[in-house]
Amino acid sequence: MRYVNQLAEQIEKLAVTAKRVRPHWGARNIREPQVHRMACNVRIPIASTIYAALDRQMLPRRAPSVVHA
Repeated sequence: MRYVNQLAEQIEKLAVTAKRVRPHWGARNIREPQVHRMACNVRIPIASTIYAALDRQMLPRRAPSVVHA
């Protein structure tokens, strides 16, 4: 059974590795090279699924918000 935001372990590892190599990249930028590199029969997840996988690994570190006085 497949669930929403569930990834194959190999694809999740690719996303996590890409984020560690390029920490300024977001889920969309991580997804695009995988789409072009993978074979046609491999389904690449959408950006929100990649973001959820990165979030599980606590990788999308957001910059602190700036409060303007």
